[in-house]
Amino acid sequence: MAALHPQLRFGHSVLCQSFRNRRCWQRWRNAPILSGGRFILGIGAGGNAEEYRAYGYGFPPAGVRVEQLEETLQIIKALWTEETATFAGRYYQISAAHCEPSPTRFRR
Repeated sequence: MAALHPQLRFGHSVLCQSFRNRRCWQRWRNAPILSGGRFILGIGAGGNAEEYRAYGYGFPPAGVRVEQLEETLQIIKALWTEETATFAGRYYQISAAHCEPSPTRFRR
C-alpha cells in the first residue's frame, strides 16, 4: 500500500507498551523502511484494566504506566537511532542492543 500511495503516511491502531517486551519494538523497524519513512508508530500507556488482567499482567497506577511508556519510547528511539543501544531505567533495561537495519537511516 505504501508503494502505491507515496503521498500518504501509514500507521496502525495504538499498541499498549505493557504488552510487548522492549526488545520486540525493534521489529517495527521494517515498516518505516518499507514506507520510506512515512510510518507512524502508535504506542500508548494502556488504560484497560480488564485487558491487563486477561493477559495476566498487573494493572499499575496511571503514573507508573506513563513512566513505563516514557522509558519504552527512550528505548525505541535508541534502538532506531544508535548503532548499539544501552538503556537503564527504573522499569526497563537493554544492554548493547542492535536494531539493523535502522529505520531512521532509510528515510527518503
